[in-house]
Amino acid sequence: MNKPSVNKLALDVVKKMDKKSELINVTFTELSNGATVIDCGIEAKGGLLAGRYVTEVCLGGLGRVNVTTMDIEENTFPAITVVTDNPPIALLASQLAGWKVKGAEGKAYGYASGPARASALKPKKLLPNYEFSQLNYQDKTDVAVVFLEPMKESLPGEAEAEFLAEKCGVSPDQCYMVVAPTNSMAGSVQVSGRVVEMGIYKMTSLGYDPKKVMYGAGTAPIAPVNPDEQKAMSQTNDMILYGGKTFYEVNDDVDDDLNTFVTQIPSAASKDYGEPFYDVFKKANFDFFNVDPGLFSPAAVVLSSLRTGKSVSAGKINTTVLQKSLDMKRL
Repeated sequence: MNKPSVNKLALDVVKKMDKKSELINVTFTELSNGATVIDCGIEAKGGLLAGRYVTEVCLGGLGRVNVTTMDIEENTFPAITVVTDNPPIALLASQLAGWKVKGAEGKAYGYASGPARASALKPKKLLPNYEFSQLNYQDKTDVAVVFLEPMKESLPGEAEAEFLAEKCGVSPDQCYMVVAPTNSMAGSVQVSGRVVEMGIYKMTSLGYDPKKVMYGAGTAPIAPVNPDEQKAMSQTNDMILYGGKTFYEVNDDVDDDLNTFVTQIPSAASKDYGEPFYDVFKKANFDFFNVDPGLFSPAAVVLSSLRTGKSVSAGKINTTVLQKSLDMKRL
């Protein structure tokens, strides 16, 4: 059986966005070298529905995404649900971020996630203990679709398209760059949409083989837009760390080892758990290397055995920290 092309499937999502561009408040611009920029939150307004499509692009078309609502105490917030039947490819080969994209004069433009990574096999090291090659997947195709989180609120240009084209082995006019900053509505949605990805990332970092994860699903609240980029990054992370719930069906037995393992997955297993991420980051002198990487995981996790039908779970939603993170006042 041929493996799916995440770039071609994501291009189908991009085409849907094009047809609905006015309804979801995004703009399409063709650059001089033929590359296409899809603005979902820099000059364009974007929004919740744009964020839904952005998340499906990041998943390489191998996931289904819905925007719904979720209660935090007495308050209702928008939330996102994500499901995938191809977790290793959709989440690790495509959605995972961390590939630095360069532009004019070799300067870094921002970080890329999405299916173009599966063509370029970037980053080579997905985690300190796991390389891209271990997924046994590469998307060799003639189109490259990528999601970009810019370091500064500017749109990518020809230089970024040339960089992507070279790394992916395609022509620039076959590059599609979807863009939204974290402090935009679409950007906030796509961060919360990483809830299932964060869980499998944590599992893999703990030594679990991600290819044993057969199905994945999850939900997380979506943070309101914060104009402060640093606080927006922190609040969007908190939506997963303290509000994210995930389910994974694994091709494994539920035994004593898995019972112990599941308790290590939720964010509560981290020594930095218990405060809004902004406070944790501030204590770390705003240096990610000083933050326990084990913190980056959903609040609650369920593992269910495909072999036995048994399930184990750990973690829980922390509404107290969520309310503190969002600076919510009850009047």
